[in-house]
Amino acid sequence: MGSAAVKQAVFGSLGGGGLACFAHDSRGTLEVDGSGELRVSGKLGPLPALATASHVLVATGDLLFVLPTDGIARTPITPSGWRAAKWATATLTAHKIPADFVLARGDAGRAAIAEVLSWVRTSLAARAAGVATGAMEHAQKYAAERVQFGQPIGQFESLIRLHDDALTGASAARLMALYAAWAIDRRHPGAHDAASRARVIAGDVVAKATVDAVQIFGGYGFVNDYPVEKLMRDARAFEALYGDERLGRVLAAKRSA
Repeated sequence: MGSAAVKQAVFGSLGGGGLACFAHDSRGTLEVDGSGELRVSGKLGPLPALATASHVLVATGDLLFVLPTDGIARTPITPSGWRAAKWATATLTAHKIPADFVLARGDAGRAAIAEVLSWVRTSLAARAAGVATGAMEHAQKYAAERVQFGQPIGQFESLIRLHDDALTGASAARLMALYAAWAIDRRHPGAHDAASRARVIAGDVVAKATVDAVQIFGGYGFVNDYPVEKLMRDARAFEALYGDERLGRVLAAKRSA
């Protein structure tokens, strides 16, 4: 898929302490000119790790290429979630990408991008399931200690149901992520779809579970003395990064109609 020059550039940088991140131009906002060497214009991000990344793996249309970040204007930002992730945006103006850094294009590019996105989405799904589980573990511990009306609030039926529903959702998301990973490893023809749906399920689960965890904490859930407010903020990134899965399927259905 890639050349020896690309591999040497990327892995040489990473071996020296560099970092690579991934950008998916899901809305098609980048402008790309050229059939060999590319000229790329437009905005990347906001993306985690972009503020410190030495390279960006960019997927746009049917092109997959490596973008060295040397000389690119980057604007660090601090969003509400994943605050330690070194987020940034970058603006490109006819930025030159050597032909050796173009990993795939055309049909091969679409296939390569689908594989990369499958792994990215599966990773997001697995991490989201973990955050949902962690939020409920914090909530369960708090509910066992907090006493109201002469009993721990964890014994109230409504909170038991919130906790149980969240763990059911997290278990389903974890199993879907494991299935997607298995499908990718086996090169199953449905792997890309499985990864996309795993990400949707996990995104929904983590959003609801973290809100429910904050609800179990009550007013304390909104203060940073307790961890669940951070987990609730972090949950949004699992839904927003690298494109909207549901919108992508709607657009694909319209194209095939």
